[in-house]
Amino acid sequence: MTKRCALGFALLSALATLLCFASLTGCKSMAQDTNTGAPAQVYFALDGMNLVSVSYDGEGLAPGGGQTCCVGVPKTWRPGLTATVEWVVDPSPGRNPDGKRAPPMTNDKFQELGEWYRIHEAQYIHHRAVVPIPRYETIYGLYLVILPCGKAVPFFDWDEYNKKVYSLLQQPNHKHLIQQNFGATEQCQQP
Repeated sequence: MTKRCALGFALLSALATLLCFASLTGCKSMAQDTNTGAPAQVYFALDGMNLVSVSYDGEGLAPGGGQTCCVGVPKTWRPGLTATVEWVVDPSPGRNPDGKRAPPMTNDKFQELGEWYRIHEAQYIHHRAVVPIPRYETIYGLYLVILPCGKAVPFFDWDEYNKKVYSLLQQPNHKHLIQQNFGATEQCQQP
């Protein structure tokens, strides 16, 4: 019985040493690419559609234009940085493909409402893009612009975002002007 205990203790010690080494190796690799938290805001440059959800490198953002605190951003920019942006669009807010609006939310219409939402959510359009991170010296926040045809553009530099997006928000046709700034069009080319 004593030999069994000694063998078990030796195995447990070896496992603990291995885990400790693995965790230190993980810390070393993390130290090479440290992140900082940055506030994030999404601008949706499409008319007649709603942004249902959006994420930046797996972190959820407020799709309605409000600010999210905070997303992880590398403290130092380096060539080749990319991020994965995923978003879901409702192409016909408030209506199903047949034009039918949602029934009222009452106890007697609950099942019908559930069926309406099942049909409605089936038409959602899911997008995913791996986008290059533009050069930045100072992180003012993440400003993510969602454009037509599955395009997304991130900004970390306020001056650049202001020039291409924010300065146009007071214009009556600002979504169209912002699309033009990025060479985007609502008419997507089909593959």
